Amino acid sequence: LMSATYDLLGNTGKAFDEYKKYITIKDTLENQEQRDKLLQLQTEYETVENEKKIDDLKNEKLLQVQKLKQNSIITIIMAVVIGLLIFTGLVLRNRYKLKQKLKFEEIRNKIASDLHDDVGSTLSSIRMYSDIVKNQPNQTATSAQLLDKISSNSKEMIENMSDIVWMIKPGNDDFSNIQNRMLNFANELCVPAGINFEFNKNTTTDALQISMELRRDIYLIFKEAVNNAVKYSGCKNIHANISLMTEQMILVIEDDGNGFDMDVAKNGNGLSNMKKRAEAHNGKLKITSLDEEGTEIVVVIPI
Repeated sequence: LMSATYDLLGNTGKAFDEYKKYITIKDTLENQEQRDKLLQLQTEYETVENEKKIDDLKNEKLLQVQKLKQNSIITIIMAVVIGLLIFTGLVLRNRYKLKQKLKFEEIRNKIASDLHDDVGSTLSSIRMYSDIVKNQPNQTATSAQLLDKISSNSKEMIENMSDIVWMIKPGNDDFSNIQNRMLNFANELCVPAGINFEFNKNTTTDALQISMELRRDIYLIFKEAVNNAVKYSGCKNIHANISLMTEQMILVIEDDGNGFDMDVAKNGNGLSNMKKRAEAHNGKLKITSLDEEGTEIVVVIPI
């Protein structure tokens, strides 16, 4: 408008200057409009890109969650499968051990039965026949001595066989059976000899289950100790005690007899065998004996 006005007035210079301002302002406004459009387009593009990124992130997270769920399911399935395999293995192992135990007990019963029926009856027959022959008339002193020896050896073998049968038989594995047999053995020796025998036991040992080997060795240690006391000590009283303490079984056998010289007796087979039987089960055997003050035998065996 200003350029047209100056042109009508004949002032072409001013008209030209105003026209240049017009052109400059017009270009500026057009450029700003273009920049605004460009900025709007850029903003729209960035918004779309951001939305796309957000969608991609959502999809990625969803995939991760699904993958984690799948991995969790696979882990649970694997854990269940492994657990079932372990459980099945334990069940089969226990079943196998139970079968082996039953088979072993069956063998033990058969051996005990065979020993009792066959060997035991044969030894009894030998003793009986030797007694019959010994009572026949016209026996020489030598033959009588031999028959006495046969009868005595047969009796000893029958007693040993009875011990073996008792040790092998599975029904005697409870510790109460060991204690009862100890008491019966001691009374059979002590009563005829006029010796007072006292036996104290802890009731907590009654249901104790131990191996056949340990049961045998405990009984044989006790048997040897009581037998020695009755035969050699000249005692009037024998006292035995069995107790459990801190997973150890403690057996104490003491008498009020004459005692003996430890240096002389330690070379004997009886005491040496007792010590070896205890050590075979990681146990210890201690013997204390003083002249005219009796003897004490202490056996400690871990259970």
